[in-house]
Amino acid sequence: MTRTAFVKEFDPAITIKAFQLPPAECSPNSRCHWSVKKRAGDNYGNEIYYTATLVSRPHFNKAVVSLELVVKDHRRRDLDNFWTRFKPGMDALVRAGILEDDDMEHVQHGDIKVTVDPARAPMTIIKIQEG
Repeated sequence: MTRTAFVKEFDPAITIKAFQLPPAECSPNSRCHWSVKKRAGDNYGNEIYYTATLVSRPHFNKAVVSLELVVKDHRRRDLDNFWTRFKPGMDALVRAGILEDDDMEHVQHGDIKVTVDPARAPMTIIKIQEG
């Protein structure tokens, strides 16, 4: 009688969910006071940091970061601005030890997708894969 070993393939990709969108105050088009921008960025970054510390997390030397933004309506949105707005979240991933650094050598921007779902909105779903 032979035994077959079932080996589950290790998927190093992780998913982190934050129950808010990247702050509009961090947009390059925002004209708010620096203290308002700082407070909004800290609030968002802290949520990403604490959520990231709860997942079993590998450390990525080089990674591809993709975003899915869950919004409540069909308004027009400039997707390029969301990467800038996500800067506090990217810094939080570095602080949490998931990413080595957030520079061009270590991180590539993956896809950014907007999903309209009023029941789940607002939410940011971050997927990190080995790059």
